[in-house]
Amino acid sequence: MASWESRKLLLLLWKNFTLKRRKFGTLVSEIVLVLLLSIVLLTTRHLLSIKKIEALYFPDQPISTVPSFFRASVTSFYPWELAYVPSNIMVVENIVKNVKNDLNLHMKVIGFPSESDFEDYARSTVNSRNILAAIVFGHNFANSSDPLPKKVKYYLRFSDIKKNINSGAYYQGDTWLTKFLFHSLRLVGPRNPYEADGGSPGYITEGFLAVQHALDKAIMLHHGGADAAALFNDISLFIQRFPYPAYYHDYFYLFATTFIPLTVACTFFFNHYVLVWSIVWEKENRLKEYQLMIGLRNWMFWVAYFFTFLCLYFINIIVMCMVLFVKIEPAPIFQYNDPTLVFIFLLFYAISSIFFSFMVSTLFNKVSLAMSLGSFLFFLTYFPAVAMHQSFERMPSKQKLIWSFDFNVGMAFGFRFLVNTDAKKTGMKWSNIFLSTDSDSFLFAYVLGMLLADAFIYGLVAWYIEAVFPGEYGVPKPVEFFLDALLLVWRTTSTKTRNHPIL
Repeated sequence: MASWESRKLLLLLWKNFTLKRRKFGTLVSEIVLVLLLSIVLLTTRHLLSIKKIEALYFPDQPISTVPSFFRASVTSFYPWELAYVPSNIMVVENIVKNVKNDLNLHMKVIGFPSESDFEDYARSTVNSRNILAAIVFGHNFANSSDPLPKKVKYYLRFSDIKKNINSGAYYQGDTWLTKFLFHSLRLVGPRNPYEADGGSPGYITEGFLAVQHALDKAIMLHHGGADAAALFNDISLFIQRFPYPAYYHDYFYLFATTFIPLTVACTFFFNHYVLVWSIVWEKENRLKEYQLMIGLRNWMFWVAYFFTFLCLYFINIIVMCMVLFVKIEPAPIFQYNDPTLVFIFLLFYAISSIFFSFMVSTLFNKVSLAMSLGSFLFFLTYFPAVAMHQSFERMPSKQKLIWSFDFNVGMAFGFRFLVNTDAKKTGMKWSNIFLSTDSDSFLFAYVLGMLLADAFIYGLVAWYIEAVFPGEYGVPKPVEFFLDALLLVWRTTSTKTRNHPIL
């Protein structure tokens, strides 16, 4: 019986490969498309040079220098406001007034009993635009005359909205990026290389360090008195960026995380197009029903198509691996990634792509509609990867996992890992797929697992849709047919348990 079933499956495979051989023009078109996209990728790699950047040294910056916008009021009637918490403690009020005198004599000092009161005040747009910063002391004062502890705990709160329109940080986003240990973009070389003060988020230009220095100075003067005053008269504080050693700047990596996955998606698209066309064409012309009538099983139909197109995808995968690792001037696209890992990654992507094509094919009964909407759905699944390019590093791991249920997004995430690790000259290898390369816990192993999970889910959806909506010539099953199967399994298990009780 098994031999007879295998003969039927081999017959379907023979039929599929025979049709592919007869459609020689389509097969040639697939190969030509793969070669053209490979040439584009290699040409881009060849044209973008690798430039050596000499070591960078940055001048020192006086930490006590107050940004120019501190000296000017917002308007003559609404000056900058320096908030503090709590407001009912005399020593805190005196310290904050000294901070004000050190920064700007025209600054308005405003106190709040609690941090929640300050937040209520700052929620107003009119109020928040005038607040320069808030100083919050983290001590539980019992009385208004309580002394300031020797070990002072405080923190500064600045607005997300940048204030200094004359600095480059003003035009680089309204956030301080305090949730991240590293910059959201994996840059080669130093961040903001032409900014001696470090640039965005603007700890110098926005006055954060000036307020911190003025506050520390006021606290030291409070505790140290004349000795502290003499100390500040004799010294000047400066801050300086660390020098950055000479490095090689590869311009290809500037857009490789978007260009490579887009090229791979376009390479695999034509196989998706042909697979959907083949299945829907047989459905529209009743060939599938004829094959079922002569004794072939439905699962054989899908398995035969799976192995047929998996062989075609193998050609794409081998060509892409050759393109990614071939030696070319000025350097290969991937130098440090493990080729076998890249091969498995592309193989998992191909499997999920095949099952996605199966799912799409069950939605249509007409070839023309399937070709137009099926192509649209394929590229629609890739669009979120482009939209999330800038926000990837700021996304939590759970959100990345959810988006990885989209197989094209998962593929783009995987190439981001490969490009970033290759740019760091560490590479993605079997030994580090379970190690986090970013500030979160999202792993390359998750990408591989999600691609297989996508394939399973797409296959499950295709199986259900085909059973409930088999087309014009099929016999539909009830919507809840799978529940009947589960009930049957449960009853069978219960019967066995009663007949063979556990002792």
